[in-house]
Amino acid sequence: MIIKIKPIAPELALATERAGMACTPLQGKLAIGEILWGKVMAYRDTATWVEQMVIDDSAMWRRTSQDIQFIGYLIGVTDLEMDDFFRLAITL
Repeated sequence: MIIKIKPIAPELALATERAGMACTPLQGKLAIGEILWGKVMAYRDTATWVEQMVIDDSAMWRRTSQDIQFIGYLIGVTDLEMDDFFRLAITL
């Protein structure tokens, strides 16, 4: 008997990969780089207290968190570019 395994849809594979992506803030900042992280810090100066806490005190960055999506928005990158930052960050 031959069992055919249905391939995982690319969207599902990406969602699964993103769900497992996590790095320390240091790894994330190093992956993003000085110039893009500078955009976050420039925003921080005008941010609410809660936003400042998210920027300053996150113990772990998770790719699927709204905080990370917000950082991606601040630095002006696409979701796919943010995925690449996480792939790099995990190796640092």
